[in-house]
Amino acid sequence: YTFLELVQTPELACEVTLQPVRRFGFDAAILFSDILVICEALGQGYRFRETGGIEMAFPVRNSADVDRLDPGPVRERLDYVAKALGLIRRELGGGSALIGFSGAPWTLANFMLEGGSSPSFQQALALFRQDPRLYHRLCEKLTAAISEYLLMQIEAGAEALQLFDTLAGQLPPGDFAEASGRWLTEIVQRVRGRVPVIVFAKGVNHCWPDLARTGANVIGVDASARLA
Repeated sequence: YTFLELVQTPELACEVTLQPVRRFGFDAAILFSDILVICEALGQGYRFRETGGIEMAFPVRNSADVDRLDPGPVRERLDYVAKALGLIRRELGGGSALIGFSGAPWTLANFMLEGGSSPSFQQALALFRQDPRLYHRLCEKLTAAISEYLLMQIEAGAEALQLFDTLAGQLPPGDFAEASGRWLTEIVQRVRGRVPVIVFAKGVNHCWPDLARTGANVIGVDASARLA
C-alpha cells in the first residue's frame, strides 16, 4: 500500500496504529495519520514525490489562494480518521490510551505556502512579515479546521491530543508568540477541558513562557532541550 492509502483507509490505519502496541505493550497508541490531512480537507491536496518529500497540489501564494480554502467540510472530508479512531479504540479495549493529533497552523502554513517540502522554508515567514493580514487570515482558516478536526477526534474516541508544531524552530524568538503561539493558544482553548492537550513545538527552547501560556496540559520537549 502507498502511505496515503494507509492514512485514508480506516482498517489499514488501525492496523498500523496497533502493531507497535501489540509488539511492545506500550501504555498508549498514537493514531497513524499525517499532519497534511488538514491541508487536503481545506482543498489543497498533497502527494509524495518519487524522489522524496511532499508536493502540494498548488502553492498558496496570494489572497485568491487563501479564499479557495474552505474549513467547512473538514469533518466530512476527514471522516476516515474518525472511523479509524473508532476501530482502534474498540481493538484497544481499554488496555492502552489512544492519542490523536494534528499539525499546528504555523507548520502547516509553511508547507502550504512553500508548495511542499523544502530544505529551507522561507515563504511563511516572508508572508508573516510582508503581509501579516493575509498570513493571519490563512491561520484563522487553519485554526478553525484544526479545532473542528480535534473535536471530531475526541468524539471518535481520542483520549488525549497533541499539536505538532514541528517547524516552530524556523521562527526567530521574537516572532514565535505572534506567528504561532497565538494560534496554538486559540486551538487549546477550544478543545481543553475535554481531554489532556499536549503542545510540541520542535526547536523552541527560548519561548517556554509562550508555550506555557497556550494553556496546554503538557509541553513536549525535543532532544535539543536540557531537561534540567
